Amino acid sequence: MSNPIIQVQDLCFSRGNKPILSYLNLSVSRGECIAILGPNGAGKSTFIDLLLGRLAPSSGNIQVLGAAPSHRKNKDKLGVMLQTATLPGNTLVKEFIQLFRSYYQNPISHAQALQYSGLQEAQHQRFSELSGGQKQRLLFTLAVLGNPELIFLDEPSLAMDALMRREMWSLIHALKQAGKTIILTTHYLEEADALADKLVILKQGQFIATGSPQELKHQNHSVAVQFTTTTPANIVASILDNVDFNIHEHQVQFQHESPEAHSEKAVFSGYRHPVIASHPKITRRNLFAINRGARSMNITQFNTLMPFWLEAKFDFLSVLRAPGFVLPSLLFPCVFYIFFGIIFNHGSASSYLMVNYCVFGIMESCAI
Repeated sequence: MSNPIIQVQDLCFSRGNKPILSYLNLSVSRGECIAILGPNGAGKSTFIDLLLGRLAPSSGNIQVLGAAPSHRKNKDKLGVMLQTATLPGNTLVKEFIQLFRSYYQNPISHAQALQYSGLQEAQHQRFSELSGGQKQRLLFTLAVLGNPELIFLDEPSLAMDALMRREMWSLIHALKQAGKTIILTTHYLEEADALADKLVILKQGQFIATGSPQELKHQNHSVAVQFTTTTPANIVASILDNVDFNIHEHQVQFQHESPEAHSEKAVFSGYRHPVIASHPKITRRNLFAINRGARSMNITQFNTLMPFWLEAKFDFLSVLRAPGFVLPSLLFPCVFYIFFGIIFNHGSASSYLMVNYCVFGIMESCAI
């Protein structure tokens, strides 16, 4: 097995007394495309600067192409597109390409560079006259002019419209097929899913998850439901059992909190389907009993990737789905609210049985 092209071990970085990155570990193989995801301020650009040797780590070790990031032998093997890069506004597009090609021993051709940039018709324009997306395309082209082994792309599709972003993805796919190793940062989940072999989720200076897009999607389909009730734990577990979701037996926990209360926790996995309370032996009587006994319910997170749940709401449709319950299924919610609001709100027990909707938060929404 070949040595990794990037090896990061227990990397920490601080500014003054403020920790920015804490104990990061990452191994990147040759030919991989790694996407680093995270919200603004998570430390993505700082991590790239450390890999490039532009910053020195507070502690830990970084190896890039078998040497320290700042080693001179790496310079011709790296291509870099920084998010904060600026170029002189009065210089023409074609002049930038000519200048940057002169820095490398084996650059790509001028024609290929123009094809990468998509600026054939704009090559005589000044940098200041380009749109935001065109500037990004030019910066991308300058990053790959030297035909590098390892390419760093910091927010490569920033300021691009949908069409230009898709064109950028095609260029990155072509680089992957050519065997290039690519490290990109992005807050576009669709972009990371489309391009990356491995995703790294960075939040508050720490890697909270690493894996392929498929692995992280599967992991993020799990959500925990926890509540306290006087109903016996085995009855609650049987009621929550549903064909659309799998209850992982080793993650179901029972705790006797007090003589009159129990705690039940179960993890459900699925893909954007509701967890519905259903059981063939359910009756109105024991359904009411369960609701009377449910004192509290909290949606909890086994999964650190799920920053929020979309909604939690009453849902007894599967209980009332039998043909004889079409009319009751329409009337039951109203009767339920009125009946329990009047009768039981004066007592010590609440009347809530909540079900929650599973949300695919990191891969279908904004970055973490």
